[in-house]
Amino acid sequence: MLGYYGTLICLIVCYGIGIKLIPKIKQTKLVTILFPCVVFVGYISCVISMGIKAGVKDWNFTNTLPTANVSPFMYCLTPLMCLFPKKARRYLYALVALLSLAMLFAGLMNCVFNIYRHYKFHWEIALDAWTHVAVSWFGVYLLKTKQTVLDKKTALIGAAIVIGVAIIMLILNIFLHTSFFGLSLYGEHNIYNVVVCESGYLSAAIYFLGVSFVLFAGAIFQKILNPKTVKKQEK
Repeated sequence: MLGYYGTLICLIVCYGIGIKLIPKIKQTKLVTILFPCVVFVGYISCVISMGIKAGVKDWNFTNTLPTANVSPFMYCLTPLMCLFPKKARRYLYALVALLSLAMLFAGLMNCVFNIYRHYKFHWEIALDAWTHVAVSWFGVYLLKTKQTVLDKKTALIGAAIVIGVAIIMLILNIFLHTSFFGLSLYGEHNIYNVVVCESGYLSAAIYFLGVSFVLFAGAIFQKILNPKTVKKQEK
């Protein structure tokens, strides 16, 4: 449990320091390419470890796959964003910026939850918390280095990307009877491993409302961190 306390403190401190240091980064293009790759390596390490320890059929492993929820999907998508055309990158990077608050919250709460239940320390869980917070920092970094903007059009298109992916997952689940992103209509639904209601249809509705809310909250979060930048973009 002490390991999660240490991880939580380090995450908060490093996140604050990391944001303060963003203006001093000179090789912004290099960081934009390499940083997501480092995060991806950390993510893959967790996936491989879970596959070896729990087995590829265990939910602990399947829950790490990009089809499980938004977080692992973003771990896989973010390193590839630099390969997209410049115009497309603008919207993809806006998506990362909008998800910054949700990623930060998920990473920190991962530690808090395991502290609360006195769970044994596992380095995979700690690394997962770090990757969440790292993607959150990257979203702040992209906006502060002006590699994307959050004007209404860009923010809406960026948000539409992840909502569109979730809709595709829902459609696949309907035809394949799977539960990608927890959007099952056949009794295997969940929202980040929590079954909030018995109805799969209601769960899906809550999921999409929740995603919309966190994206909106993410825009407010970025406005607080970048008041001058976002104000100029809105004009």
